[in-house]
Amino acid sequence: MKKIISILLSAIILLTTGTAYATETKSADISYNTLPVEFSDNLGTTENLDAMVDDGHLYVNAKQLGERLGYQVKAGDEYVAVYNKEFSNTVPYGITTFYYDSTKVGHMLFNKMVDYEAPFKTVKNADGEWIPFEFSLLLLNSSDVLLDKKIHVDMPEKNIVDIYMDVLKNNDRYLFDWEADAGATSRSMFVMGTAANMVQIFNGVLDWDGASWCQLINSFSMDSSSYDAKYSESFAKMFCTYSDEELSQDIDAMKEKLKPFDGGEWISDSMKDIDDLYDDKIGDLSRATADLKKKVVAENKASMIAFNKSYQELDELCSKTDTFNHLTNVLDDFYSIVEIAGYASEFQNQDKFAVKSLDTFIKNSNYGCVMSKAMKDGLRDYKNTLETDIVSYSAYNYLMNNMGDLLKEGLDVSTTLLDTESKIYLLIWDISKETVPWVKNGLSNTDCFLQSMYAGIVQSDTFKSYIDKRDAVFKDANNITSKNLYEVTQYCYAYLKSCYITRDAAVGALTEKTKEDNPTYESTQKMVNQEIAKCLVKLKDADKTNKYGCYGFLPENNKQYLSEYDDGKLLKCVVSSVDGEELYKDVLDMYYYKIKNQNWTDNDEVSPLFSNPYTNLKSLNNVGYALIDIDGNGVPELLIGDNESVSDGVIIDLYTYIDDSIVYLDTSGERYGIKLSKNGRIYRYGSGGAGLTEVEECKIDMDNQKLTTVEGVLYDEDDAKDTPWFYGEGDEYSNSNGYDISKMKNITEEEGMNKWDEYSNNIKGYTISFFSNYTPKKSKEDIDAGIYEEFIKNGDYNNYLTSDWEYGMPSQYAVLDIDGNGVDELIIYGNENEWGNIIVFTYKGDTQEIVPIQANLYDTGDTSRKTNVIWFCKNMEYSPQYHALAFTDSHYGVGNEDYLYYTINNDVFDIAFDVSAFTNYNTGDIQYSKGGINVERNDISESDYEAYINELKPIEWKKLP
Repeated sequence: MKKIISILLSAIILLTTGTAYATETKSADISYNTLPVEFSDNLGTTENLDAMVDDGHLYVNAKQLGERLGYQVKAGDEYVAVYNKEFSNTVPYGITTFYYDSTKVGHMLFNKMVDYEAPFKTVKNADGEWIPFEFSLLLLNSSDVLLDKKIHVDMPEKNIVDIYMDVLKNNDRYLFDWEADAGATSRSMFVMGTAANMVQIFNGVLDWDGASWCQLINSFSMDSSSYDAKYSESFAKMFCTYSDEELSQDIDAMKEKLKPFDGGEWISDSMKDIDDLYDDKIGDLSRATADLKKKVVAENKASMIAFNKSYQELDELCSKTDTFNHLTNVLDDFYSIVEIAGYASEFQNQDKFAVKSLDTFIKNSNYGCVMSKAMKDGLRDYKNTLETDIVSYSAYNYLMNNMGDLLKEGLDVSTTLLDTESKIYLLIWDISKETVPWVKNGLSNTDCFLQSMYAGIVQSDTFKSYIDKRDAVFKDANNITSKNLYEVTQYCYAYLKSCYITRDAAVGALTEKTKEDNPTYESTQKMVNQEIAKCLVKLKDADKTNKYGCYGFLPENNKQYLSEYDDGKLLKCVVSSVDGEELYKDVLDMYYYKIKNQNWTDNDEVSPLFSNPYTNLKSLNNVGYALIDIDGNGVPELLIGDNESVSDGVIIDLYTYIDDSIVYLDTSGERYGIKLSKNGRIYRYGSGGAGLTEVEECKIDMDNQKLTTVEGVLYDEDDAKDTPWFYGEGDEYSNSNGYDISKMKNITEEEGMNKWDEYSNNIKGYTISFFSNYTPKKSKEDIDAGIYEEFIKNGDYNNYLTSDWEYGMPSQYAVLDIDGNGVDELIIYGNENEWGNIIVFTYKGDTQEIVPIQANLYDTGDTSRKTNVIWFCKNMEYSPQYHALAFTDSHYGVGNEDYLYYTINNDVFDIAFDVSAFTNYNTGDIQYSKGGINVERNDISESDYEAYINELKPIEWKKLP
């Protein structure tokens, strides 16, 4: 066995070690897009797959899809391989190879590589390896289902063929051996066997005769003739009924697989007592499941949904409700649905597949069989008692429990409902039902020992039968059909169930002292049986046609899929790739600069928390953004959050993109806010004090471009002191307060709190990219120029021209944060020859006005006057170091310069200082100095002077419209 596994591992390693140098293929009409999908392990969340559309075919990136499904992916020179060679509870062991520029796909079934045909060719190009979306899912033990234009993808789940591989790899653990697993020696086995036999004899369980005694002694040399029909019957009961672990895991599996369809309350309401299998609302359940099933079938291809695990459970649920509806129609005159459910639950513990599996094994266990004829006859006899139907079984139980009342009414139910053979079988059922399905619980320690020994012999026979059948089928790919796999599965089930019973009975045979001496033995063996039970539950899905894809995607299914292949509906779900940062670049740039410079204004459409001095939203390291497609339409929403609250789902500001425009949806404040939900919704909450609190579930309303309420719970003690709890939907939130209690329904405190708990449990945290790591798409000047855009466009600056404006008409402008306070100033410039003049405007956030900055103009000496206009000669430059406009204001002759540094102080432009260089024409020496109106003039060095000049930056002027 280890040799076989080693060979398979080596094959996978060899198949996945190629280097990627295949010839690239690329057509001219390729488009790269996004495919929004929901994965079954992340319900309520839309994830985007990289998609490629070429010639009307839908491709996905092989690496992204494979790794998201839990596989490893390796691009080789001829193909891209998607494989798994590690242990996993869900992802199967094996490999699938997609050949470039070909429809050929290799796929491993158990230990056999089988060729499949894809509906279109695999593509390799500079952008990656691209494989057919739906077809790939089928081969990778996944599937998709389309509902309301949304794609739900099942995560991989092992199928029955994968169970064969797990059995191969774990066979040493599954087989129970008294010596290896329990540490029993041959001598102790003999002692236990003879002691157990004596106890049974004295209890009158076994016949007292010499032959039986001798046969028991011989039994420990694998002569099984000493085991009489008693152990055949109890083994058959345990074989053909659910074990504790199987029943529990089957129910858990059903609940898990139905989650994707739990969009309403129909499952939770109708299946709230699913551990008892059914409740008294069978009619409602049937209608709900049937309606949903019709909807799913209408939107999907039959060859595809057959492999979807969620759909399979839905279909099975429909079948079960049909069965129960049949019961109510036939027997409604005699007893209630609740009583039927009780009997039917008991009957359902019978495992029909197990009965068939046992029958197949008995009929075919001849040559090389260890079991005696008596054992096989005992198994066969009891199997017949299990082959009845649920209607007869339930009717018989009702008849037996209500015989007196029925006789008084003169009804002969037994003759109207049951034939003679059914009565006989049901009488046996009634006698034995107290021990079904958990027969082992009623056995003594000694009984369990003998039962384990009996099961061990069956275990030996079933193992040989299973291996022979399995190897015969997988020897040739043409033999791998659903009909042949059904037989293999029956043998595999028989083998694993005998392992389960052998181990289970052996644990029951332990004395209390043994358990004390080895406290972990029982729990260890139980863990192995739980693992086996998972396999048994899966194997019972087997059928002869692979209707639900229980064996995975077989070659016979490949032909049907190709005949029905159509990507049309899926292509409608594809959306053009959207770069969220590009989409919201203006908003992101705004947040970046506003947070950095802390120059928020009342006109900013953001949360008031940003201008609150007591919040932590002052640093680029604390605030960030997330791009999440909340409503699953392929276009991400923009969420602004902070590092302290995103884990709680708090959204500070929320934006969406509708009809080529950014739409501001909602915000959070001190006593109100919005949070992200798992189900594609937004929770909005608010408090008006201790007596008023509301929580609403909202959705993004694309038509009205806002958040609209789906439902909500209100606590309003202020307006309804005695009955403060209310529940409402949609239009019941309509007045100026956001709700109207006259339209809402009164609910209890418990109902209200439960609803709030439901909302709270659905809240979903998210991660943000901090603005400290963000690179603005536009310069700050371009951003802030937007403040002055209309002002410039309308020529409003002309209103501030005075007689001091002497040189030319305004022709250029610049936007520049002169004083470095985070608010850009607007400079309007005009010139005539080498003389120019400017007016500088600033934006007042408190009044939302654009106003000119007054300047002190010095006509002569130190005397100044206020004016809007500043003159200069030649060039004007900017000093980043001193936050000043620097220029000369007159001609000083060749070799002479004097730069005035104008700064803004208390909303007034004034000379801070000047630096000058004057030449002594007599000596040719240049004197450098620094001084000003209120600054004493001192000499400076040439290097100091040059440092001032070199630090100046040219102003980027733009032409006025």
